[in-house]
Parts: sequence; C-alpha cells; structure tokens
Amino acid sequence: MPVTAGVSEAALATRAKLRGEIGQTKVKRYWPGKAPEWADEPEDVRMQKVDALDRKHDDSGVARKDDPRLRRLAQTRAENREEEKEDEDALEERRRRIREKNLKRAQEEADLLPVEEEDEVEEEEDEEDESEYETDSEDDMPGIAMIKPVFVPKAERYTVSGRERLEAEEQALEELAKRKLEMRKLETKQIVVEEVRKDEEIRNNMLLQDANIGDVETDDEINEAEQYEVWKTREIARIKRERDAKEAMLREREKVEKLRNMTEQERKNPKPSSDKPKKKWNYAEVLSQGSFLPSGS
Repeated sequence: MPVTAGVSEAALATRAKLRGEIGQTKVKRYWPGKAPEWADEPEDVRMQKVDALDRKHDDSGVARKDDPRLRRLAQTRAENREEEKEDEDALEERRRRIREKNLKRAQEEADLLPVEEEDEVEEEEDEEDESEYETDSEDDMPGIAMIKPVFVPKAERYTVSGRERLEAEEQALEELAKRKLEMRKLETKQIVVEEVRKDEEIRNNMLLQDANIGDVETDDEINEAEQYEVWKTREIARIKRERDAKEAMLREREKVEKLRNMTEQERKNPKPSSDKPKKKWNYAEVLSQGSFLPSGS
C-alpha cells in the first residue's frame, strides 16, 4: 500500500499537467511506517474527489495543449469505435445471411421430405424440442426455431418432377418390352412356317424320287454274261501290256549292262548278235513236253 500511494500522487500530478492546468502540484513525501492522509479515506470518497476534479477541469474551459500523443490517442479511439461499428455491421450482416440460409435450407428439407413421413416428422419435432438448436440470429427473430435436419436416403428423395420422370421412364421401358415380345413372337412364327415348308419340300422330293426309281428299266441280269466277257478281254489286254513293258525294260537294262562291260575296241567293232528269237510254246505244248523240254527253251 505505501508504494501505491506514491504512484497515485504522481499519476494525479501527471494527469493535471497533461490537461493544461497551471500550478504546481506538491507531492507529499512518503514516510515509511506512516500511512498517507488519503489512505484513511474510504474508496468511495477518493473516487468522488477524482470525479469532481474531472468536472472542474471540464467546466473551466481551459484550452488543452496540442499534444501529439493526445491526438494519436483520440485517433486510435475513433478508429476503434469505427472498427467496432463495422464489426457490429458485419456481424449483423452475417446473422442476416445465416437466417436466410437457414430458412432456405428448412424450406428445401420440407420439400424433400416424403408426404407420408410428414406426420412422423412433426411428432418427432414436438418430442425433441430440447434438441433443437438456435443461432445468434434467434435473439433478433424470436419465435423462429430451426427444424432438426433429418437425413433422407438418396433413393427416397422423391419430388413431384422426379416421380413423374420415373413413371415416364418405367412406362417407356414397359412399352419397349412389349414391342420386343411381339417382334420375338413374329420371328418365331416365321421360323416355324419356314421349317414346315422345308419339311413338306423334303417329303415331296422323297416321294418323287421313289416314283422315278420304280419307273427305271434295268437289264443288268440280261447283259451280265456279255459284261463278264468284255471285262475278261480288257483284263487280259492289261496284263499283256504290263508284261511287254516289263520285258522291254529288262532288255534295255541288259543292253546297257553289256555295253558297260565291253572294252573300247569291242564298242567300236561290235560283233553281230547271235541271239535267235526263242520259240514260243503254247500252253498245251508245254504240258505235253513235261521234263523233256530242250535246254534252249
């Protein structure tokens, strides 16, 4: 408390000097262990004295000195008041936007709610009044409470236009399915008619072939002996041709082999061939000779 006493006296003197008061303020000395005179006065009395001093200074009409610090202080206070006013205006504007946004959201949610659930929602609102929240704007607009948001699945968010669109799509799908079914039935009918026509055509062709086969006259049994003789003659001629060709090939091979074994002189002066044609024996002569066939045969 002693330190506070000295500081208070100095503060009063400084304030009086800044306000332009003329005169000398005496600062009383502080004696340790001795309470100052103003310390015995109650707090209310001291405050009354300070207020009286302020009123006296205001009534005196003394011009204040042009102090830069006072100008800065006054300017700062004015700016603070303007900022506070701007903050209040911004806060009021923000509250207004919040109120509009909440009202718009409440209206949209009311439109999205299914018709059959409106009664249940109203009952839930009556029962859950304690859980409803209010924003700062509710102080300015009493009586308007925000509805508690209720989550509605996307599949259940039916509106009038959405319901009409879904009904139109379902009707279009049903008509398309009916047209496809009719086309499938028509195609099936055409396939059945085509299959029946093919069966009739095949049956008629088979009957016609049976009739033609019965009308054909064949003489296979009559000409069988003649056909056998013709076949035998043709077969004997084939065997003879093959034998002659084989003999000619063997003779050619023997001739080539013989020329290969001859010397150059023998090739220049060939000896006349002494080979005589062999006698051809008939089949009956060969059987009659038996083992008495000549060695040259």
